[in-house]
Amino acid sequence: MPKLFYDYTRLKKRMKDMRYTQTTLAREIPMDRQTLSTKLSHRSMFKQNEISEIARVLNIDAEEFGSYFFTLVVRKDRQMLGDDERKDS
Repeated sequence: MPKLFYDYTRLKKRMKDMRYTQTTLAREIPMDRQTLSTKLSHRSMFKQNEISEIARVLNIDAEEFGSYFFTLVVRKDRQMLGDDERKDS
């Protein structure tokens, strides 16, 4: 099973729009800056409490969590299969 990667582009844009760097956001959460960097670069996954804290600091509504934290990266060298196609494989 391939490893899933989430697209944090919208999250990074929100950080920039609200004038947060990784350092300043990490300080607000609180989290080590390197830990935040690791999560944003897909070397580690966000925990539920971390998502909640980031959303609180960046004023992200709970209904929008998915678009900031759970949008899959679609790689150009792979085609994502629909559920019906996946069952047949």
